[in-house]
Amino acid sequence: MAEFKDFQKSLTQELRNALNRTLSKISKEQKQLLIARLKVKSNYLHKRRLTPHRAKLDDLIIKITATNKKITPFMLQENYRPKSKYYGIPNGRTFYVRGIRRGVLDKGDTHGFKAVLAKDKTGRDYYYLDGLKRLDSEALVFFNELKEKAQEIFTKELEI
Repeated sequence: MAEFKDFQKSLTQELRNALNRTLSKISKEQKQLLIARLKVKSNYLHKRRLTPHRAKLDDLIIKITATNKKITPFMLQENYRPKSKYYGIPNGRTFYVRGIRRGVLDKGDTHGFKAVLAKDKTGRDYYYLDGLKRLDSEALVFFNELKEKAQEIFTKELEI
C-alpha cells in the first residue's frame, strides 16, 4: 500500500512538472505573439497583466489570465505610437490631443485610438487618447493555436 502511495505521489509530481514546463514555454510564446501582433513593448506584458497560474500537487491545472487593461499609446513600441504635432504630453502619462474646435476633434490622426473628452481640475475640457484594444480580448485571439502547441509540448515533456 505504501508503494502505491509513493508511486501515485511521484506520478503526480511528474505530471505537475510537465504541466509547469509546458506553461513556461506557452506563456513565452503567447507574449511573443502579442508583441508581434500589437507592437506592444515587452515590459508591459509582465506577470500582473499576463499571469501564469502554475499547477500544484493537489490541483493539476495550468492557465494564463490576462487583465482587461486597455493598450495605451505608451505601451506601444516607439514607431507604432501616434505621432503628430497635434499630440502633447503635458502631464502624467496620457496623450493629450490639441486642435479641438467647439468640442470636435478636427486635426491629427488618432491611429485607431479613441479620443475621449474629460475635464481637468479647473473644469476645462480636454481630449486624450484612450486605449486601443483590451489585452484580454487580444490574448484570446491566439487561444486555439496555443492550445494545440501546449498539447504537443506537454506530450513531449511526458516522454522525457
